[in-house]
Amino acid sequence: MTKSVIQTQDLTRRISGKTTVDQVNLFVKEGGIYGFLGPNGAGKTTTIRMLLGLTRPTSGDIYIFGKLLASHRISILKNIGSLVESPSFYGHLTARENLEIVRRITAVPASAVEDALRTVRLDKASNRFVREYSLGMKQRLGIATALLGLPKLLILDEPTNGLDPAGIQEIRELIKELPRRYGMSVLVSSHLLNEIDQMASEVGILVEGQLIFQGAIESLRKRSSPYLRIGVERPDYAAAILRQSGCNIRVDGEFLYSEETNHEAAAGINRLLHEAGHHVFRLEEVKRSLEDIFLEITGKGSSL
Repeated sequence: MTKSVIQTQDLTRRISGKTTVDQVNLFVKEGGIYGFLGPNGAGKTTTIRMLLGLTRPTSGDIYIFGKLLASHRISILKNIGSLVESPSFYGHLTARENLEIVRRITAVPASAVEDALRTVRLDKASNRFVREYSLGMKQRLGIATALLGLPKLLILDEPTNGLDPAGIQEIRELIKELPRRYGMSVLVSSHLLNEIDQMASEVGILVEGQLIFQGAIESLRKRSSPYLRIGVERPDYAAAILRQSGCNIRVDGEFLYSEETNHEAAAGINRLLHEAGHHVFRLEEVKRSLEDIFLEITGKGSSL
């Protein structure tokens, strides 16, 4: 059986009569990158805050490293690094000095500061004042803070938010490196499927507090396989003719849809309809992106 690093059972959070997280059952595998997806306001940050013991669940249980968080909070949190929302630093201090403050509080070895700076590739800029840092550099410094002591689990809430494309790629490559280099488990949240697709092997999709999908991102890719769209008069009658010939056809409005997209299948469908006296006014292959699938699953018809 696959070992989990995070598992929740009916995790629920209600505030002022509103349910923001509704009976969520997460299963995050050990040693991988889990993408926690959902539109803004879906409840991702609230869920993460409960995983970190910053917010108390209304009901439900949280197991991390196989232990109940409510009973083993201190020992569990010692092995978790996190970056929730925007990192906050002393601008008049250098990156190294900021990390040193955290190191002393957490009582990790002195060598951890240099290791963390090197991991996020800030070692050459470590003596610059943080107020001189770009947003991307501050995000990397935030991840460096979370990496002090090399935790078993790293939880990152929207780590690429507000970054330019170069900064996003930089953070993405850094995150991908952590499980390979340190055997670390990573949970990273985002509202952008394209970002998660390039990092994670497993994904959970949260919408209005409910976990509506959880599984391998490869299963989402399979949903994005192309299909054949056929525009035809009297679609119901045309579909009946094709089904009698063994075609797997779906009707939606004035169009027919088939999963068979090769040239032979398309030509065969066109021939059958023509011989039956049906006028085909459109025959095309349609490709759906992962973003299309995400919008379909979340019920969002516009940008997230």
